[in-house]
Amino acid sequence: MPFGVNTNHLKISGGMALSVTPTTLLKLLEDLVDSLERQGIRKLVLLNGHGGNELKPLVRELYHKTSVFIVVIEWYKVCADQYPQMFVKASEHADEVEASLGLAYFPEFMKMHQAGDGATKPTRFTAITKKWASITRPWHLISESTGIGDPRPATAEKGQKLMALLEERLGEFLYELAMSPMDEKFPY
Repeated sequence: MPFGVNTNHLKISGGMALSVTPTTLLKLLEDLVDSLERQGIRKLVLLNGHGGNELKPLVRELYHKTSVFIVVIEWYKVCADQYPQMFVKASEHADEVEASLGLAYFPEFMKMHQAGDGATKPTRFTAITKKWASITRPWHLISESTGIGDPRPATAEKGQKLMALLEERLGEFLYELAMSPMDEKFPY
């Protein structure tokens, strides 16, 4: 789907974000799950590419309403255990990880000469800084460039290496899921 939840990007000038609300996204996916179920689909993987798309509430909402087994995979978590070996300092938004993938697969859109250091402005609340309280981060306030993490050490080679590992891990999981019978103990 080409749209996601970017409501906290809407104050950034230049038309950076098109957004749907979380309610719209979840309702659209709920309707798609219903359509797939009616066509006999029993297993569904939602491959999420954006941290603003919080999809776990959908899985909880539909758990008792559908026979479709729904699993959410967030691509940026699939290989996170390998980030310390692959990257100088992985962060979370427009950082070295994402910039490396960009350089590998759509270099014509990458403007690395414009890349900043990805520094963020601290919140005034210790609870938020320590991550035991959370907010929707207003991107126009948190960072000059909307990046969190330094993209400058990115290389196409790092992006290719990450993609190879992503493909391997996702492929293994999808095969395992496809081959697993949906018996009375599924998914255990």
